[in-house]
Amino acid sequence: MHDVGLATANLLAQATAMGIVTHPMGGFDRKKVADLLNLSKEYNPVAVIAVGYPGDAEKLSKASKEREKAARVRKELGEISFEID
Repeated sequence: MHDVGLATANLLAQATAMGIVTHPMGGFDRKKVADLLNLSKEYNPVAVIAVGYPGDAEKLSKASKEREKAARVRKELGEISFEID
């Protein structure tokens, strides 16, 4: 699992550097993915990532266009980290 995390991080960083959009997905159905990809039983899907070039935001619905063009909001560092004394 550690290697998958490292590979994912590198894929996301490289894609961003190349102007490619990525969207890692959590909560996917592992069995359904394995069935759709016709994976043998020895393989266990661990990560699903959509990868592609950005489209034309003007072609989106009004609600999707507003969300796409809105400023990104990130959590404050203190919300995702802590310090041990």
